[in-house]
Amino acid sequence: MPPSTWLRSIPSGHCQERRSCWRPAALLGVDPGQAMVVGDSVWDLLAARRAGALGIGLLSGGYGREELERAGAYRVYADPADLLVHADEVGIRNIAGPGPAQPM
Repeated sequence: MPPSTWLRSIPSGHCQERRSCWRPAALLGVDPGQAMVVGDSVWDLLAARRAGALGIGLLSGGYGREELERAGAYRVYADPADLLVHADEVGIRNIAGPGPAQPM
């Protein structure tokens, strides 16, 4: 995936169905298998797994770490700021990139 697409995001609400994970990836021109889904519910992570995307969990949705991990989270972070601090753990490098960073 080219670096310019690393930090693009399309808010999609809860990603409860596999097709709702495909839609944002298609809008970005990325295969779901090459995408990351950041979600705060087990439903987000289950849909990410079904779509073949890497699921990243956030504790901000009321679910616990173990629940998110059981649903398929590769890593779990407290909130988006914690994810950014540990971005290298999920393969994100050069977070600022060649222009303004996009919100995750």
